[in-house]
Amino acid sequence: MGSGRVTRAGGQTMTTRIGVIAGAIALLATIGIANAQLAPQWGTCTGASDIEWKQQISACTTLINSGRETAHNLTIAYINRGLAYYSIKNFERAIEDDTAAIRLDPRNKSAYFNRGLAYKNSGDLDRGLSDYSTAIRLDPKFGSAYVARGNVYGIKKDFDRAIKDYDQAIKLNPKDALAYMNRGRTKEDKGDKAGAEADLAIAKRLNPSIDR
Repeated sequence: MGSGRVTRAGGQTMTTRIGVIAGAIALLATIGIANAQLAPQWGTCTGASDIEWKQQISACTTLINSGRETAHNLTIAYINRGLAYYSIKNFERAIEDDTAAIRLDPRNKSAYFNRGLAYKNSGDLDRGLSDYSTAIRLDPKFGSAYVARGNVYGIKKDFDRAIKDYDQAIKLNPKDALAYMNRGRTKEDKGDKAGAEADLAIAKRLNPSIDR
């Protein structure tokens, strides 16, 4: 989880969301935008799934092209537009927007994580791994990034590294059902039937609706 505050003119604070959902992996960062004369498009460029993604793309584009937003605001707009593109499976445009956000804020873990998801889902596993690793370096307590990186290691059949990442995610959050589920599946791939069954049982107990 990450948070930040835009440094435009003071005034009422509005909350927007930066997020990505890929399979069962979710990133949600709450950002406060403080501005006495907040552009109305911020009510639509939120990164929240309750607003239609194409509407968000339009609103975020208006903000990006306005020439009135600070660098921090633009970072948020690019990440939220990237999320919208990602959600409609336009991974190329999502990568472009996350890259623009990184140029503006090279220490923004959300942008690296989101770009990693877009790279992974476009088939570029190595770049996905690199971005997840950068997000972890920026925030060693970023549990979702460990799970996401573990997933890629699993796809690459590097099961020991995958399990190590799931172990760290569970250490950070012992109630992370997804980490238990994915570790269980990886143990199953390694032939550790008992270990797999134990992890999958914990995942189901933590989240009865989780897909086994």
